[in-house]
Amino acid sequence: MDRANEELILVKDEMRWTVASFRHHSLKWQERLNNSLMLSRLGHAAYASRQKWMWDEFTLRAMDAFGQVVQC
Repeated sequence: MDRANEELILVKDEMRWTVASFRHHSLKWQERLNNSLMLSRLGHAAYASRQKWMWDEFTLRAMDAFGQVVQC
């Protein structure tokens, strides 16, 4: 029973860490997007925008999937 409880704690922590990691990546791509726009590098900005969107989607999907188990 103790091992199962310990594993449950670890899995919940990993779920929160996953969401936090996705948010971190999104923020980094937002910084890159802002820098690209400031330097008028539109191709770079388009790529950064797509990457930011992707990490935002990962975040939302993980929060939706994990939200039933833990508060992200």
